[in-house]
Amino acid sequence: MNSIHQDHDHDLLSGLPDDILLQILSIVPIKDAAKTALFRRFGSLWRRIPVLDLDQCSYHVCHNGPYHNKQFINLIHQVIKLNSSMTIEKLRLKMHFYKGRDENDLLLEDFAAEINSVVHYALSRKVKVLDLDFLGCGLFELVEDYTVPDSVFRSDCLVELRLAYCDIQNRGGRRGGEIRLKSLKILFLNGVELNDELMEMILLGCPLLEDLSMIGGSSLTKLNCNGNSNMKRLNLVLHMGKPLMISYPGNLVSVEIGGCVERARLV
Repeated sequence: MNSIHQDHDHDLLSGLPDDILLQILSIVPIKDAAKTALFRRFGSLWRRIPVLDLDQCSYHVCHNGPYHNKQFINLIHQVIKLNSSMTIEKLRLKMHFYKGRDENDLLLEDFAAEINSVVHYALSRKVKVLDLDFLGCGLFELVEDYTVPDSVFRSDCLVELRLAYCDIQNRGGRRGGEIRLKSLKILFLNGVELNDELMEMILLGCPLLEDLSMIGGSSLTKLNCNGNSNMKRLNLVLHMGKPLMISYPGNLVSVEIGGCVERARLV
């Protein structure tokens, strides 16, 4: 009987090193990772996870609408407050940046400030992958653009940047500052308004860019990737707009263009 009891105590999880347990905790929802604190072997290990995956849709029924921002923001605040990891490998934040239609809902600026604090926290921990998706539950008509902090575009550590339904034209003021993402290799933009000047700044500021994906681009008229000699993949899903002149280096491995393909002009 004593032998059986000892075998039960020394289960498979108990024998795993902390590094492996952290990898396991990094792929489960934050709320479930936090619950492992109830088990002696895990203790406060969840506070050291280097991947923060914060998805509002995991905390409410999507078709009921995006009415839980404040509670979700409070949850994010607590997660960041308790996290003790020296580096953050990835921050994924998916939520609906929503402002109500009545005078009593004046929380939009507070939400933006809280989101900024999360983003700045990740940047201070040398985050490599930043994924900000503000479409949330997918209710297009309720989207209010969140302005991405200018500091995101001056990160030396970002390798992958994914932005959905947010504003990057007005970062740091009316026109924003310079873009300097010297380590960035993957860029994904969905529902992000761009003009030709800003697109040129992005391409010039990402010298190591290998993979560019974009959904939308209604205001663009030219996309010149010739200066990005490391680029291997270009994936565009175009929305309605003016003709788009597209040029790219000859060493691309893959070029895919969908949506309003009649806009595309390869030069």
